[in-house]
Amino acid sequence: MGEDSNRLADGWGEEPLPPWDTLFGYDRWANERWIAFARSHKWTAGDDVIEHIVRASEIWLSRVHREEPPDPAAETLERRLAACHERWLQTLRSLPSDEIIRYANLAGAQYETALGDIAAHVVNHGTYHRGQLRERAEADGFNDFPETDLILFFRETMRTASL
Repeated sequence: MGEDSNRLADGWGEEPLPPWDTLFGYDRWANERWIAFARSHKWTAGDDVIEHIVRASEIWLSRVHREEPPDPAAETLERRLAACHERWLQTLRSLPSDEIIRYANLAGAQYETALGDIAAHVVNHGTYHRGQLRERAEADGFNDFPETDLILFFRETMRTASL
């Protein structure tokens, strides 16, 4: 190992722009599947988790843009998800991923984080909580819950070349 072996990785804020369209496309696709599942089964046990995923994305966007997050009661969850998705893509196309965002968390602690790292966190955060949704659905006896692994998104939505 070189002399930088103890140095922490800089995160995505310092790397070339990842495929944000793909990552946020996956996030929206997966969230839409869980919302549709919950609605079609009249399953409310996951409502708080689904709401949390969308709300967290809205809050992160509000931090990036230094504005108040939108009122969650003003729109349906589906419309909020779509609007948030479009705003994230617009943001990531217009600001450099290494731009430092200064913000306070919900407890008031101050932080500085690269936009790319925040964006990566938002997508990963949704993945984490969709795992919780799966666990809840299984505990409630469902076996037809949506599969939302990233590889399935690629299989269903992306053209692939065979080697």
